[in-house]
Amino acid sequence: MMRSQNNGELNYLLMGESRSTQGTTPGSPRVMLKSPNGELFVTFNTNPRAPGYNKVEIQRWDGRQGRFVYQELDFTPASPHADLSGANCTTCHRAPSSRPNWDSYRAWAGVLPPRDDYLETDPPPGTDGSHGRTLGPSTRAYFNFMDRVVAARSNGTTDRLDILGLPGETAGDRTSLAGATTNAARRRILQQREDAVRTAVTTNGYFRVPHVPNKASGQLLNTSPQKTSEGAGASHLMFDQLQGMNMCRISTEMSHNPNFNRFKYALAGVTMCDSSPGASSPSAARLREYLPDWMPGYARDFYNANSATALAQPGGAASVTGLTATSTPDQINTGVYDTVLRHTRRNHARLDEDKMNRAEGFARSYLTWDNPAGSSHMTTAQINAAARREGRTAYNATNQEGGLNLSAIDDPGGVQGVAEQDPAPITALRYITEPFGINAGNWSMTLGRNTADTTYAFSDQFIDMLKEQPVVMDTYDSPEVRAYVAQHGGDNCSALKALSLQAFGATPPPPSGGAAGGAGGYEGYCRILRGDPGSSGNIDGQGTTLAQITARQLKPIAERLMQRCGSCHGPGSANGEFQGMNPLDYNRLRTFLNSSAGSGQTYLQAIQDRLSSTPSGNRMPAGGGFNIDPASTDAAEHRRREDERRAAVASYLQALASSPAGQPFP
Repeated sequence: MMRSQNNGELNYLLMGESRSTQGTTPGSPRVMLKSPNGELFVTFNTNPRAPGYNKVEIQRWDGRQGRFVYQELDFTPASPHADLSGANCTTCHRAPSSRPNWDSYRAWAGVLPPRDDYLETDPPPGTDGSHGRTLGPSTRAYFNFMDRVVAARSNGTTDRLDILGLPGETAGDRTSLAGATTNAARRRILQQREDAVRTAVTTNGYFRVPHVPNKASGQLLNTSPQKTSEGAGASHLMFDQLQGMNMCRISTEMSHNPNFNRFKYALAGVTMCDSSPGASSPSAARLREYLPDWMPGYARDFYNANSATALAQPGGAASVTGLTATSTPDQINTGVYDTVLRHTRRNHARLDEDKMNRAEGFARSYLTWDNPAGSSHMTTAQINAAARREGRTAYNATNQEGGLNLSAIDDPGGVQGVAEQDPAPITALRYITEPFGINAGNWSMTLGRNTADTTYAFSDQFIDMLKEQPVVMDTYDSPEVRAYVAQHGGDNCSALKALSLQAFGATPPPPSGGAAGGAGGYEGYCRILRGDPGSSGNIDGQGTTLAQITARQLKPIAERLMQRCGSCHGPGSANGEFQGMNPLDYNRLRTFLNSSAGSGQTYLQAIQDRLSSTPSGNRMPAGGGFNIDPASTDAAEHRRREDERRAAVASYLQALASSPAGQPFP
């Protein structure tokens, strides 16, 4: 399928070392088949004795929902099955905010080759163009696997490796292979192609494994135009493409937060005004212009109550200190900002050392495997030295070849990759979103091994990509902003500050995710669900009930889905009017839901029955459900999502019906 959509070409990456459930061993990497636009990956491993050999894992991008979907196909002969929930993938990909596990540009430890898709010599090319004549450790591992591919494609048997191509393989090569009548003839054609690449590495010191198509062709979709180089390879493209999708996921999750309308103007201002070229970087003082007096204290209480997660770091969590009961909002603001800035700076690129250690470790394990004890190839000291060079030596391969820019920026690279952006913008964004339940630790695709390994690694692309998201652009240029400028003068940035103060409001919302002095957030949920003594439904000590919290979380999706209900049950409908649903009027709808539908039922009970999986009549909505998925969605997955949506609407209506009359909802 991937070949048929790409003029017969197949792009793939090799994971020499992987943390997935598909095990790898030296000489037997994991294979990741990649669609040209990066929206679909299909993976399998290559050692029959390694865990997961009978499984195929899938990662696909669901653009309509703004999320990554993980699935697994298990071909174990005794019990083949398909897991469309991706439950086995969630540990590595960090559910519920699942995203790819892919290091930041331009080095990917464990990938073959690991540094910006370059096969390299040992030592790699220096600034004067000099280089070694032997192959680097990962390059040796790469060619070892290419030998296996050549054998699989020329031996006349069926093997999972015979679908893979060789770098630089042409349509002419494939025509010649199709015409070859013997295994020896096929091997000769394939070996010539592999040898040509090997010669290029030893002659020039490098060879860039190509991606087809490349950006220069004009046929490549889903790239970041500022960063993606014309001749980018698969690892480079994978980062740029996935980073764009990941930013869509981040902004989608922010837009679904029940307090989004409070912080959206500050979000747009920090992104578009305070983090643009020529603008001063965000600071405590600049951020304070967006915030009401209650926000610094609200943020301080959040970070101190949730320091074990929100401010986790090796050696112990940080906290906001140095403040007293008489501290002013401005003083508290500076204390909070400085604490989050220090934490962001420390964690911003803290896995660089881990990345170098992993690259060095893989090189050492491969060379040890390739030079068994008693062989005369390399001594232990030589293996250790070669592994360290690969893990920590900068390379200076040419940035141009054949008229193509091979790198987007003119920098010598090491296994650390590109330095991170100024931590101030991410600090400011954390400050205005995390106290409302958004976990910025779920943003980066550079995933640590545990909670303390939280990173904010984006290879200087975070703000550039956030600026492209509708949640920012639509707010920056919203009718409210234009109207404010027309009435008061100034520019969009001054309007965003004024509108932000209005949107935050005079009083804070209930604490999110746990707060000082109360049974806040998830702990409050758990106490109610367990039925603990005294847990009468008061979540946070301020009268907030479980139903209200649930309604706030469900509001964005439930109101969208209820438009479908209202289209069939609006005023004058032959199907019967759901009073207050179209147009939406919470007071009318609450009264309607609690009124009698006959047969001893309220309308709420009748609607919930029709939304359930075992309705007494035709299930609502008619016509198969809410139908907001593309037609190609798997039938079982489609049913699962429809059940979730019906349950969301039923829960939302339950919360409305039980809410006090005359009070704001949700």
